[in-house]
Amino acid sequence: MKNLAKIISQKLTSILVVEDERIIAINLKEQLESFGYWVCAIATSGEKAVETATTLRPDLVLMDICLQGDMDGIEAAQMIWERLSIPVIYVTGHSDLSTVERVKVSSPFGYILKPIKERELFVTIDIALHRYSREQLLTTILREMGDGVIVTDTQCRIRFLNEVAQTFTEWQFIEAIDRELTEVFQLVTQNTMQSVNLPLRTAIESNFAFSIPKDSILISRQTKRIPIGGSVTPIHDKQDKVIGAVLVFQDISHSIQLEAAKFKLEQALSELKTTQFQLIQSEKLSSIGRMATALIQEFNNPITWICGNIVLGRSYFCDMLDLLHLYQQACPEQTPEIQQLLDQIDLEFIAQDWQKMFNSIQMGAERLMDVTLSLQALRNFSTLDELDQKMVDINEMIDSTLLLVQHRLKPQGKKPEIRVIKNYSQLPFLVGYASQLHQVFIHLLNNAIDAIDMKGLPGIITIETSLISRPVSRQVGEEREGEMGRWGDGEIRERTQNHVLERSEGSILNTSQKVQDVVVIRITDNGCGMSQDVQQQIFDPFFTTKSVGTAVGLGLSVSYKIVVEKHGGKIRCHSVEGEGTTFEIELPVIT
Repeated sequence: MKNLAKIISQKLTSILVVEDERIIAINLKEQLESFGYWVCAIATSGEKAVETATTLRPDLVLMDICLQGDMDGIEAAQMIWERLSIPVIYVTGHSDLSTVERVKVSSPFGYILKPIKERELFVTIDIALHRYSREQLLTTILREMGDGVIVTDTQCRIRFLNEVAQTFTEWQFIEAIDRELTEVFQLVTQNTMQSVNLPLRTAIESNFAFSIPKDSILISRQTKRIPIGGSVTPIHDKQDKVIGAVLVFQDISHSIQLEAAKFKLEQALSELKTTQFQLIQSEKLSSIGRMATALIQEFNNPITWICGNIVLGRSYFCDMLDLLHLYQQACPEQTPEIQQLLDQIDLEFIAQDWQKMFNSIQMGAERLMDVTLSLQALRNFSTLDELDQKMVDINEMIDSTLLLVQHRLKPQGKKPEIRVIKNYSQLPFLVGYASQLHQVFIHLLNNAIDAIDMKGLPGIITIETSLISRPVSRQVGEEREGEMGRWGDGEIRERTQNHVLERSEGSILNTSQKVQDVVVIRITDNGCGMSQDVQQQIFDPFFTTKSVGTAVGLGLSVSYKIVVEKHGGKIRCHSVEGEGTTFEIELPVIT
């Protein structure tokens, strides 16, 4: 019999009957079995109903409201539904308003008044099972979703949590039901850890969906932090009335890691491209340096010969002229042959033109010497393999760089001359990488010349060097340094003077402050200038405003790395579109 009952229970829908009147209970059992259902047990009290339901797990419970014991049917039904999610149909003789209101709270699947009508009982059970089956399907879908799902009513009280949401929040469904959402679902910002305002009520009242704010962190019940993303959507009934909201969220830790990895890869790729470009340029410059060295050697010998022979040639020619004049004085009567030759060669013209010819040869030799100096500067600039820092003279370095761009400053056809105005101050020697600083200056000068050429008007490049002193505190030095990085030069001088004045008057400034000497180089042009958008990107790798094929877009990016990362300095740009640009470089004087 036990095996038969087990087989029947596996095939038929099982129903638990909770009724304290035995005759009614037996009558219900007979009716249900005639419908094809299996009554697994009969309970006479609320406590027994909960115990039996927990043990047997029936598919449905028929619950009377007035029962033996301290727990009535409504309390038992609520506990069975919250703990076991088993649907309950009330079978009762009570229909007063207070009972009906209590019944509504327990969310029953049916309400049958006694005396029980057979047809009504059958239809109610069939509809209840069908509804429960449909809700279970939805519950299963929500449970199996990879996202957390929380459903609230219009008062922002929790009505449902799927298992993922329970795992994230570390709140069980039974504990979280009817609680305020903010009590279970606590959000803070990632950076400030301040509470995130989740406008759930606004979404419900305005009937408008919204996304969870970026950089939101879910604080679980055990203070575990989970970065999440998701959305809140209002829920509507058949009359399109908002009856609550559904919050769907997911752990985005993996996405954040992927984004971080993607950013690192892009950064690595950018650095790789920069390194590749620098290696190519280094090889090119190295070849140019070797070629420049060879040309210098080839130029030096002929120039030495020419310059030395010019001096001797001018001396020899003067001696010969003196000798001829003496001959003319000693022998005033020339023979017909001598007179004929004098008429043919025009000795006076030769004497004058010979001087002009020597002067022209000397000018050519001097131009060749200038070319040699340019080749020397080119060889110095191409020396990119230096590993050690050395003492450098900034003013001399700028002059050496100007020799490399000298040909671009001269007038060519319709292109006007570009004047260079140099306002140098006496500077101390700096410790740095000479060839790398050469790179910075030649990039800035070439950019200035390009900007002037684009404008098409006579250009002026002003180069200024100066030495300033800044107060630096050991305790707040970095903060003050960062603040001063945003000052203009006039403000720097003013604040420095104020600092010295305050110290002289015995102010409350920190006695650990000291002064840092800084070399400032400003290169200003009157070219076409740049917009604010362009200025914000000029130090980005591979950014260029020039046409494709004419520039790679690494000059200023490399300059930034050399000044800031290699020499601990700063580089700034100030530009007015249509008026010109100023690049300012600051290099600390290391003593």
